[in-house]
Amino acid sequence: MTITACAKSRVMLVYVKRIECIRLYPTTRQAAALTVTLDVTRELYNALLQQRRDAYRLHKARVTAKMQYAEITALRAEDERLRAVYRETEDAVLHRLDLAMAAVSRRCKRGEKAGYPRFKSRRRSPMAG
Repeated sequence: MTITACAKSRVMLVYVKRIECIRLYPTTRQAAALTVTLDVTRELYNALLQQRRDAYRLHKARVTAKMQYAEITALRAEDERLRAVYRETEDAVLHRLDLAMAAVSRRCKRGEKAGYPRFKSRRRSPMAG
């Protein structure tokens, strides 16, 4: 919540961040498209995480989001399933992973438990049930 007071007009503005849950009732075709999108984004997340994990374990090298962004672009040219998903959705997956890895680094620097990101399974997906 952000509160801003304006001295000139004596008005207090309050900005509240709201989260709304909207129930969807997709048709069979729409449900199939959503399932494909969720599967592709889950597999992409797991592949990006595996790439970062392997690069560090095998070569002690860091893989940046910029490097993975370029690889997603190259993969989209080859893979029909990746092309079927909006690019913004794939970018959001990469951004979410990058934030998770930044949180691991931050916690390690503070001496806390690292809490490495988990691989996503179909069973543990928020849209599975």
